[in-house]
Amino acid sequence: VWASPLPLAWQFRFGWLYGVVDQVIFEEGSLKAVIEYKSYYNVNKMEITQASLYGLLASLVFATRPKVYVKALKKILEVKDWEIWALKALRRLRRL
Repeated sequence: VWASPLPLAWQFRFGWLYGVVDQVIFEEGSLKAVIEYKSYYNVNKMEITQASLYGLLASLVFATRPKVYVKALKKILEVKDWEIWALKALRRLRRL
């Protein structure tokens, strides 16, 4: 098992999307989870969208479907529909 922050990037038709995931977890050479940590209590749409985009980047780079989590101070939220969140965010980015 290996866990660490990890920079990720992918080039789409509209440009590059990049970011540094707070923590990725690999088990036996396979990416299992992406975790975005927050230093406050509330998790809102922005945090879910950010973690979802990191899940998408990790999925594209490592050809796997990781679990995506947002960890706030006292709770951890699994983003089960992260693909939908990420695709909606990409559609908004394309309009810019």
